[in-house]
Amino acid sequence: MYNTKLLNISIHLVYYSLVIFVGFIIISAIYYPGTTILDHDTVGYSVINNFLSDLGRTITHYCSTSTVICDNCIGGKNNFISAFFFNNAMFLSGILFIIFYIALPGYFYENKSLYRLSIVGSALGVITCAFFAMVGLTPANLYFDLHVFFANNMFKIAFLNALIYSYVIFKSRFLSTFYGIGYYTFSVMLILYVAILEFGPSPNSSGFALTFQVISQKVIALDFVFASYILAKGMKRSFS
Repeated sequence: MYNTKLLNISIHLVYYSLVIFVGFIIISAIYYPGTTILDHDTVGYSVINNFLSDLGRTITHYCSTSTVICDNCIGGKNNFISAFFFNNAMFLSGILFIIFYIALPGYFYENKSLYRLSIVGSALGVITCAFFAMVGLTPANLYFDLHVFFANNMFKIAFLNALIYSYVIFKSRFLSTFYGIGYYTFSVMLILYVAILEFGPSPNSSGFALTFQVISQKVIALDFVFASYILAKGMKRSFS
C-alpha cells in the first residue's frame, strides 16, 4: 500500500459525507412544506409518497395549468430551506466521495492486477459521484431533463463500479470476504433498481405506482449509506 495517510483521510471523508448526506436530508424533510407529484394539497414530507428529489425543488409541486397560486395553497410554495439542505447534501457528498474514489486504488497497490482493476472501478465511481453532485445542481422543477439524466444514469454507472469493486475486495488479502459480499449485494440491489427505473410502472400512473417507485428509491438510498459505511469501516479496521 502507499500513502497510508491519504487513505486514512479519504476513509474519514466517507464518514463525513454520510453524516452530511443523512443529516441534511433529515433537515430538508422536516422543512418540506408538502405536495407530491400526484397530490398538490398534502402537508409535509411523506416517506412513501415523496421522492428524495422533491426536497430539492425550489418550489413545491403545483398544477401547471393553474394560473393562480393562493397564499394558503401548499402547491407552488417557496421551498428554499428544504432545497438548500437537500441540494447541498447531494453536492457536498458527491465531491467528498470523488476524493475517496481517487484515493481508493492505493489501498490495493501491492497487487498490480487488482490495482489496475480498481483504477477502472474508481473512474466509474468518480463519474457516479459527479452525477450525484449534479443532481444537487439541477432541481427537478428547473432542469427536469438534466435532473432525470443525472439521477437515473448514476445508478447504472454505480452498478458497474460496485461490481468491479466487489471482485477486487473478494480477491484482496487486506479485506475480509464479508465486505466483498456486502458490496456485491449492493451491486445486485443497484441492477434491480435500474430494472425498476426502466421497466417499472410510471409514478404518474397511480398512487400504488408512485409508492412503489418512492419506496424503491428509499431502499437503494439506505443500501448506499450502509454499503459505504461498512466498506469504510472495514478499511479502517485493516489499518489498526
